[in-house]
Amino acid sequence: MRNLLELETSILAQNETLRNGLKLNEIHEHQNEIFTSGVSKFNSSVKMSKIVKKSMEFFNSEECKNVLFEEGISWTKEEFFMKLFGWKRAYGYKMLKLATIHSAKIRGFVNTMQSLRERGEDTQESSISVENCLKYVRERENGEDTTEQRVVDVTFLKVAFTFEGVKKSLTMKQSGAIKTDMSGSELEQVREHIANVIVNNNL
Repeated sequence: MRNLLELETSILAQNETLRNGLKLNEIHEHQNEIFTSGVSKFNSSVKMSKIVKKSMEFFNSEECKNVLFEEGISWTKEEFFMKLFGWKRAYGYKMLKLATIHSAKIRGFVNTMQSLRERGEDTQESSISVENCLKYVRERENGEDTTEQRVVDVTFLKVAFTFEGVKKSLTMKQSGAIKTDMSGSELEQVREHIANVIVNNNL
């Protein structure tokens, strides 16, 4: 809630109806957790989405509108998300949508993404995020889900070397696709090094 004006902060701190109805204590408690990463961040986002839903329901109520009017506060929904959560309106609505998804579907999403990552697909599409969860559920509801049937290009070789104090890596997929930040000469050094290791160990 760093986007509040000084007067708004003072009013919300003193007005128990607004403080409780908008779930200000709960928002503050969970706000920092969603800046972690991976599953922990996603789980915190799921918890926060429930708080967002309750806060928005109160914000839309006549009681809240009347109290805000009496206190001289006038917020649009865009200001509601930005002032209380620090989010743009679009992300706020994604969180509201997340709050409506059944826990079984959320567990299914997490399990599917973890399975894909364990099989070697570590991409933006397999990240455990709010956006990917909404996409996963939407595709399944529309009968368009291809997540679990996706052909995974498995990583079968990954090496890392240090050149002049700089760490560099090479990843090769089963399809033959290569991702590296090494130069041609560095790749040649890697090839020669691997060849020497094989010869010296009689592999």
